[in-house]
Amino acid sequence: MSYKTFVNDFQILENGVYSEELIDELNRQGANIKENDDCYEFEIKDINPIIKIVDDYIKEEVNDVINHWQNPYDLTFHWSMKNKEKPLYEKVDNCIYSHLLFQSYNFMQYLYKNGLIKRNDDGIHTILKKIVISGG
Repeated sequence: MSYKTFVNDFQILENGVYSEELIDELNRQGANIKENDDCYEFEIKDINPIIKIVDDYIKEEVNDVINHWQNPYDLTFHWSMKNKEKPLYEKVDNCIYSHLLFQSYNFMQYLYKNGLIKRNDDGIHTILKKIVISGG
């Protein structure tokens, strides 16, 4: 079983990804996660650094794809677009759900749609309901 990181029931990083930057931030918020801990669960106190870490991770992954001579913005090569049997709306829906390019967006939509956060006029997000991050 590969390592996974979740915010409530939403996976925020790819399978097998362990983010030291994320662990450091959680420890700054009081998590006390040790280097050898196989798993953890912690109630997030400030969502803003978590949002930035996820967004920065996705940006790095997109840049990595670009550096390997692929265009992450060309969605015609995504597996969902190659299925000739499905209607276009379903292909696009599958692409948005699973393509790397949309993962930061999907995370934010999850937080908003579940009423977990709100965006303030200054761009800072406020937690409205309990948000638990877990990894293992």
